Amino acid sequence: MKLTALITGLLLSLMSFGQKLTTKQLMQLWSASDTSQTTKAEITYADLKQNKDLKTFNRRLFELYTYLSHHANNRLLIRTWIYEVLGKSEFKINFSATDKLHMQKGQKMAGLMEDDQLLSELFSLYPRMSSPYDNSYYTLRSLEIQRRIGMEHFPLFYLRLINFSISMYHVGEYKAAIDYGKNALELLENRGGEDALQRRVLQLDYVGASYKQLDKPDSVNYYYRQLQKYALQFKDSILKQIWLGIAKGGMGYSLIMENNYAAARPLVEANLASSLKYGQMQDAAMARSALAEIDFARQKYQKALLGWQQAYKWYGQDLLGKLQVSHSLGVIFNKLGDFDSSLYYYQRYAEYKIKFNQQNNREKSDVLQSRIEFNKMDGALQVAKKDIRAEKNIRLAILTCLLLLAIIAILIYNRSRIKHKLALEKVQTRQRLAELEISKAKEQIKTFTERIKKSEALIEELKAVQQTENNAGPNLEEKLLAFTLVTNEGWEDFRIEFIKAYPAFYPALQKRAGNLTPAEERLAALIHLQLNNTEIAGSLGIAKESVSRSKRRLKTRLDLSEMDSLELFLTQISPTELK
Repeated sequence: MKLTALITGLLLSLMSFGQKLTTKQLMQLWSASDTSQTTKAEITYADLKQNKDLKTFNRRLFELYTYLSHHANNRLLIRTWIYEVLGKSEFKINFSATDKLHMQKGQKMAGLMEDDQLLSELFSLYPRMSSPYDNSYYTLRSLEIQRRIGMEHFPLFYLRLINFSISMYHVGEYKAAIDYGKNALELLENRGGEDALQRRVLQLDYVGASYKQLDKPDSVNYYYRQLQKYALQFKDSILKQIWLGIAKGGMGYSLIMENNYAAARPLVEANLASSLKYGQMQDAAMARSALAEIDFARQKYQKALLGWQQAYKWYGQDLLGKLQVSHSLGVIFNKLGDFDSSLYYYQRYAEYKIKFNQQNNREKSDVLQSRIEFNKMDGALQVAKKDIRAEKNIRLAILTCLLLLAIIAILIYNRSRIKHKLALEKVQTRQRLAELEISKAKEQIKTFTERIKKSEALIEELKAVQQTENNAGPNLEEKLLAFTLVTNEGWEDFRIEFIKAYPAFYPALQKRAGNLTPAEERLAALIHLQLNNTEIAGSLGIAKESVSRSKRRLKTRLDLSEMDSLELFLTQISPTELK
């Protein structure tokens, strides 16, 4: 049976595709959601196994997770988690708590997606996250789902049967190991090739060994004869010799069970010779113990003692083997009258028995814990599904209400659209009128400014006339007033037009300096219009020196420094001053 551990690695090997799939190809294959999804996914897992390269594997994971960080997709995320777990298994990388969490979360996500096929794959993979014996319950659930969906949609279904059969053997459930093993053998019946042949002989070995534990010599003999028949088909001579030795040993055990020691010995000796030749020490220990059993039955106690002592040594750390042989050694030493040695091995037997029972109890506890864990997950899944159904109903009700509200809103909108359109037109009309009024005011201000700029020449002209005409004084004053803001009426008219043209000007000044006097407002407005001191003096009917003094006072009111330009400040003042 030691050979089975050696062959287990071959058990999971898949067909060769001879290519390295790109990340894009992985995602394309994993996007399948119909019953072909498992077959397509197996292609990617086979590629991972066939073309093992740690750098490529890490690069694939980085590219997959980068894509998923920008494109949420639960199906691709679950497949990526599966790919990561399988890759770590291939490269002998220890699983982390996160890996187990991903498998648990993936089961919930697949359940919410109502994708039992994907869920069954996660069930079959989950046991890798925990105890090697903590897989029976999840594997069984996986097999149940896959049977229901159809075994034809799971190309490696027979592998799961073989794994489960082996698992049942190791936890002492021999009847279950036989039932699932026979099912696997039926599926392997029409499969050819070296891989299928290796799996077939492996399964025959476990079925035969299970019948041996149940003390069924006829069945043991039958299955090891079948194993012998298939072992002859191996092209590899070493594998052929190893398996032929195991087959002979199995047939020899069946004969020992029937007390046919003469016929059994040469078969078991052949098994011992091939096991030693190819370094299969566990099988060698089993064969040596069986030969010691024959010697003991024939009362060759000394020879039986040597055989069991050798088997005890060869079993190494095999607890079950040590348990069986230590009991035999206790019996043989007692038979030979060496009571101290007999007591020693009986004590060893008791210790191994306790350890073996503790291991079985721990394994059963693991299985129970798996069932509890599964039931919790399944219960949470059912609650989540119920919540989702309720949420869907609420969404449907909300969408129905929204649809009705939308219809009502459309009707209201259609009724009020014309009203809104008319209101908008009125606003636009008022805006155009306001823009026209501002434009008109600016034109008037422009005209006024041009007149002011012409006033200086007119004043010089009138002064010359005054020197030659005795009655020119009253006429000069009358003409000058036409170009100045000395009269209150003239200033008010100007102020109204100026505010229309520059509505933000005075509020900005008031925010900076508080309320200004009428004279300061006039001066500030004329400076804003970029008139020089002479033009301002002529417009206001004051001396040019008075304009300079008024500017200095206004600069102080506006809290400007000596370096600041009053003219630049008032020219550039804008609505932002209001903020």
